Parts: sequence; C-alpha cells; structure tokens
Amino acid sequence: MRYAVQNGLIDYNPAQEMAGAIAVAKRTHRPALPFERFSELLERIDNFKGRKLTKLAVKLTLLIFIRSSELRFARWSEIDFDNAMWTIPAEREPLPGVKHSHRGSKMRTPHLVPLSCQALAVLTEIKRSAVIMNLCSLVTMISESL
Repeated sequence: MRYAVQNGLIDYNPAQEMAGAIAVAKRTHRPALPFERFSELLERIDNFKGRKLTKLAVKLTLLIFIRSSELRFARWSEIDFDNAMWTIPAEREPLPGVKHSHRGSKMRTPHLVPLSCQALAVLTEIKRSAVIMNLCSLVTMISESL
C-alpha cells in the first residue's frame, strides 16, 4: 500500500489505521553455543554413535557453513579437490523421486565455497566411505534437520 501511495496510484493507505491492531508474534531465537562449550560440542560429535555420514556431514557443515540442502543434494562433480573449491550451482539436475533435489544455492547463482584442508579431509573420508554422493545412498537421504 505504501508503494501505491508513493507512486500516486492511491491517495492514502487504508491499512495504516491497522498499525498495532494485530499483535505480532514474538520470535524466539535459539541461543548460541557459548565459546567455552565449543570443545564439548566437538567431543560430542567425535563420540557420536549414529550414522557415519551424519557425523561427517555435521563436521563439514561446521567447517564451511553451507545450507543443509546445499550439502544434502551435493554432487561429486561440483567439488574440485585439486583447487580446493566447491561450486554450488544455481540449480541441480533433480534426482528421481527425491523431493527438492533440484535445489542449488540460495541466491540461485553459482556459489563458490573455498575448501580448507580439514574440509577436504572430511570430503575425502565421505568419498572413501563408499557413500554415494548426492550425499545420499539413494535409499536413505540425510535428514533435512541435519
């Protein structure tokens, strides 16, 4: 409505009178992990007894800060081990029967992610584990709540 007023499409904003009439739900943010407890987090990840792929995916996420969908739908062809660079495409070829597998980078433009030695080591371990990357073994997909 403000846009319409500013561009002379309407004389006044009738919604302006509604300001404050509807209570806005208060957002609750999850608390950040205090730095002092970071070593505890790393220890818990190392001691995790669940699926190895989940453990490696969490480690990788901590190293390169990408979105879970960017990781879950990754393809080996996107990762350049020689130049330590991951190019997340704007959009991916969808995997048959896998919802949202076409998702690429959030901004829908190629996203370059530099890979540290540690990130490359985790990726190498994932690859060595004979886990088919799309980071999925077409039977079981990594959870969206990674």
